[in-house]
Amino acid sequence: MKVDQNAIIRIDYNAADLPPSAKKYKPILFREGNLICCLLGNDPRDGIFGCGSTLSEAIKDWDADFKRHKTMPHS
Repeated sequence: MKVDQNAIIRIDYNAADLPPSAKKYKPILFREGNLICCLLGNDPRDGIFGCGSTLSEAIKDWDADFKRHKTMPHS
């Protein structure tokens, strides 16, 4: 997925309120319409993805998807 450079949101990945998964893997954050999205991987379908109306909501949603992926059995 090609994200428009103007849509990317830069954050401090060392911020105290970030979950450890976001600090370690540094997903990209970007604006998509009225939403803020958070992505690790090539695209939302195959990667780890979350969205929300705020930065905090997007990262929280992404972290929940990260945890789901982490607990999925590998084939």
